[in-house]
Amino acid sequence: MLDRRGFLGSAAALAGVAALEGNADAAPLYGRTPHTRFAVNVEMWWGRLPFLDRIRAAARLGFPAVEFWPHRGKELSAIADLTAELGVEVAQFT
Repeated sequence: MLDRRGFLGSAAALAGVAALEGNADAAPLYGRTPHTRFAVNVEMWWGRLPFLDRIRAAARLGFPAVEFWPHRGKELSAIADLTAELGVEVAQFT
């Protein structure tokens, strides 16, 4: 069984492979498990994407929640609208 670090590393690697193949939707849903919920830090895993696209990438992989930092300089209303649309929660921001 993977620990959290191994789990997130595997999910990010699979997302990268799927993105290179041009089909990010082909990656399995690793963020949802029957008994555990994971939040992914979108600043760490998708730093090269525009910010809202990072949240979309996390949702495509099935993560039920995201975290990010800092909140300053980000359009919080746009983030709230997108997360509501995608059914993704904001678990943490600083």
